[in-house]
Amino acid sequence: MKATLNKQFLDEVQQENLAWRWPAYESWFARDDLYKIPGVSQGGGSAPFWWSAVPSKILNRYQSAAFIEWRYFSILSPEFHGICGFSLFNPEHHFPQFAEGGLIAIVAGALEGAVERLRNDSHHRAGEELERIQEFCFMHVFPMESVIFHGPNRQNVSASHEGVELKIDMLDMQTADIHIEMEGGISVRFRHQAVPGSPVLPPVTATDFRTVPGAHWTIFNPSPVAQVSGTMVVRPGLLQMSERAPNVHNPNFISPPLAERLYNGYVKVQLNDAAGYYEHSYGMNPMPLHGWDFLFVPSPANKSGLVLQTYRGSAQASYLEVLWQQEDMSWKTLHVPYDKCTIDWAETSWHPGLRVHVPRKRIIKASIEGFKIEITNQIFGEIPFIRAHSPVVRHFFISEEISSTSWTVTDSQGHRCVDVKDALSGGETARGRWYYNLNGIFDLSASKPF
Repeated sequence: MKATLNKQFLDEVQQENLAWRWPAYESWFARDDLYKIPGVSQGGGSAPFWWSAVPSKILNRYQSAAFIEWRYFSILSPEFHGICGFSLFNPEHHFPQFAEGGLIAIVAGALEGAVERLRNDSHHRAGEELERIQEFCFMHVFPMESVIFHGPNRQNVSASHEGVELKIDMLDMQTADIHIEMEGGISVRFRHQAVPGSPVLPPVTATDFRTVPGAHWTIFNPSPVAQVSGTMVVRPGLLQMSERAPNVHNPNFISPPLAERLYNGYVKVQLNDAAGYYEHSYGMNPMPLHGWDFLFVPSPANKSGLVLQTYRGSAQASYLEVLWQQEDMSWKTLHVPYDKCTIDWAETSWHPGLRVHVPRKRIIKASIEGFKIEITNQIFGEIPFIRAHSPVVRHFFISEEISSTSWTVTDSQGHRCVDVKDALSGGETARGRWYYNLNGIFDLSASKPF
C-alpha cells in the first residue's frame, strides 16, 4: 500500500514564504499525520502500516535527519564569480556516527576576471585552473544551538560559533542583507536584491522521488535575476586554516595565486551591481541520494535570465525556466518541462580531485508555446565542495562551476526575443561518488550521468 504526503502539508510547503522552513517542518514532524493512505480519512489511523510498525522515536529521527534547506546566493562579476550559500541539514544532528548536522555557511569563488583568464587558456587539464586563478573556498558549520531564527516571520537568522559571526536579514521576498565576519579571516557584507519589477517564480514541489518514504523537494526562485552590491575582504588569517588545493580532509582552500597575494596583506573586493541569482529550496531527501545538474544565467543589464533544474530521479523537479522583459516593460516567463528539453553534455573531462566526470559544455534546446530556446553553456573551471567529516558527506560532492553562457529565445514569427552573448553564469553538478568512483575509472564516455 502506497503512502502519500498529507495534502495540507503539501499545500503549506508550496506557498511563497520568506521564512526559514525548518520551524514549520519541525512542528509537522511532531504530529502523526504527515502521511496518509489514499482513500483513508485524515483522522486517526491514517498512517501507513510501515509507519505504525517503526517506533515513533526512530521515525522522528529519520524525518529530521532527511531534512535539508538551503538559501543559495550567487554573485557573478569579474571581481568575484562565486556563491554565498547556507544549508541547514540534519538540524537535530541525529545519527552523528554517519552524518553532520547544523547550518553550514559556504563562501567560495574566483577573483579578478577568472572566466576571461580561463577562456584564454582553454587547453588546461581539469583541476589545473587552481594553478592560475585566484580562488578560495571557506566553509563553517554552526551547531543548531548557536543558530537563532528571528523576525516577524522567522525569516532572519543569526549565529555565532568559534569566532565566526553570521547574520542574514530577509528584508522582503527578493531582498537580503548578508553579513559574515571572522576576525583575521574573512568579511562579507552585501545586499542581494532582485532587479526591480522582475517576477518571483512560483515554488515547484516534487514528490516523485523514489529514494526514501516521504521524499520530496520544493524549489523556490524569488530572485532569478538580481543585483549584488557590497564588499568582501579576505585576510591573511584565512591561510592558517586552509589548504592550497581542495582536500578531502579540509574543505577550506586557497589557490596558490591568491595565497601569494595574502602573504602581502588582505585582499578587498568591491561589488557594484554585480549579477546575482537567489534560490530557497527545501524538503526531505538525504544528501547521498540527492543529485542535480544545475545552470543559471542572470543578466540584469538586458533584463533576462534562465535557470535549469534537473534532479536525479525526479521529472517534477527537472525543468527549464526562462524570463525576460518585453517591449511593453512586462516580464514574460516560460516554464519548460523536462520532457520538452534536450540537455547534452557535449564535452566532459575527468576531474582528478573529484574523481568524477564533469561537464565542459552543455547544449540545451527546447520548444514551447511557439518559442524556440537554444542555450550553449561553456564551463571553464569548477570549485570542488568535498568534506570528509562524516560517511554521508564523504561520498558526495558538489562541483561549483565557473562558466559563461550564450542563449536565444525566438518566437513563432522568427523574432528574437532574447539574444545573450557570453554572459557570466553559474551552476553545479552534484551526486554521490561511491558508485561513480568505481565505474568512472573505466568509463570515459561523455554521457550525462543521470
